[in-house]
Amino acid sequence: MSVTSMSAPARNDGKFVGDAGAEEPVSELIEQTGRAAGLLALREAQLAALRHGPHLRRAALDVAVALGIALAFLTALDSVSPSPSSALSLSRTGRR
Repeated sequence: MSVTSMSAPARNDGKFVGDAGAEEPVSELIEQTGRAAGLLALREAQLAALRHGPHLRRAALDVAVALGIALAFLTALDSVSPSPSSALSLSRTGRR
């Protein structure tokens, strides 16, 4: 016995009540399901961001501070010893 026949009562003409939208192509139904799943994921992410807003802001601030420290470290390293950056440079002036 199929799932459809168990969940939807049969009418007199042999079709099931759940088959009312069966005229739509399968690809369109898959597309609608994909859109609904995407919207559900978006709303779930928005809800999670709303619930955990202060934690997310703190994490974003921590990441920004870490990137700033890394940039400062690389800048200091370049000013002390410019040879690594010159070795990595793509344009070599004076060479043909």
